Amino acid sequence: MKSVASMPLRNRAILLDLIRRRGPLSRVELHELTQIRPAGISQLTGELLEEGIIREAGPSNNPTGRKRILLEMNDDAGIILAVDFDAERVTAASLDCRPAVIGQPYSEPTNLQGQSELMEQLLRCARRVRQEVGDAKRILGVGVGDPGVVDSARGLSVLASTIEFWRNVPLRDRFEAELGIPCVVADNTRARTMAECMLGAGGRSNDMIFIEYGRGIGAGMVTGGKVLLGHSFSAGEFGHTHVIEGGPPCKCGSFGCLEALAGIGALEFRLRRAIREGGTSRCLEMAGGDPEAITGWQVLEAARSGDKMSVTLVEEVGRYLGLGVANMVNLFNPQLIVIDRRLALAGQMVLDEIVRVVRRQALAYSNRELEFRFGDLGAEEASLLGLGLLLLESVFEVPDLKPSRV
Repeated sequence: MKSVASMPLRNRAILLDLIRRRGPLSRVELHELTQIRPAGISQLTGELLEEGIIREAGPSNNPTGRKRILLEMNDDAGIILAVDFDAERVTAASLDCRPAVIGQPYSEPTNLQGQSELMEQLLRCARRVRQEVGDAKRILGVGVGDPGVVDSARGLSVLASTIEFWRNVPLRDRFEAELGIPCVVADNTRARTMAECMLGAGGRSNDMIFIEYGRGIGAGMVTGGKVLLGHSFSAGEFGHTHVIEGGPPCKCGSFGCLEALAGIGALEFRLRRAIREGGTSRCLEMAGGDPEAITGWQVLEAARSGDKMSVTLVEEVGRYLGLGVANMVNLFNPQLIVIDRRLALAGQMVLDEIVRVVRRQALAYSNRELEFRFGDLGAEEASLLGLGLLLLESVFEVPDLKPSRV
């Protein structure tokens, strides 16, 4: 936690945090929310306006009385760099303070030759985006999204089941040393959960679960308005929950994990095997006649068009996910379940199957007001926006007041 030596500095941070999170707000509303004296609010907001950190957003629409001038965060107050990666691609972009992506993100295939090679690739992509920004003084920091378990307090990537060599990587230390700016490191799932909750389908829900779907399967749990991290920052490893006894092996070293049964890799494996054993599917045509080129995303797409084999496999994925989500509902009692938009490739059928199983398996009381929906954001967009939100939280964190020396 940051600390400051004077109350005016802390009050300034409190006002800025409120305006950023809940703006546009008037000075009167800021007084009502903080109980800071009106004169102090006028002075501090005047300083923030002069520095270009906040801006006027026009008059309020109160029906009676004098119209008040509303204040909001200035989107151009600074620039955020974001670098997100998984076992397939590295994506880098710059964002403003809404946050929103500026321009076209840069993306390239992930270098899986080794830990040092991948680290250099991440840094190179960050430097490329930083160079495009131009004015380095405007850069507030960089957010790095990692596909594995991340110790956010230390900025350390602990492990990633989809990248075997990625163990105990000091991402924050390397980025801060190489780029000379603050760095926040988070796992992809946490970043995407933040983005869907604050900017997407979550609608700022205080109690939401986001189910991430891809090579890995993750879950982000928002409880009481905060993302649950866990004691050692590994909460949400949904894909490694045990589903069946004696099931297929998982990269985590166990057997019968949800990820091994229902992840995108499992879809690929089972469809390819069915083709080799004489089955027929439109996926083979989509892959140019090569069974080994069939992707799980093609299976989802073929299921949407009615391909029988694909429909059967995708319905099974929905059942397994539904069982896992039912357990999450019983454990966390969310108001809303947001399913990764990538699963919408299969159409409404997969969401309907998940809902059907959850309604049957979870407690009726927990089901009573529970809503389900696909996410609004693509995986890449959600990661970048979530990293922007996390970096902004770090930069504009309200500090403690440092006790005076006696």
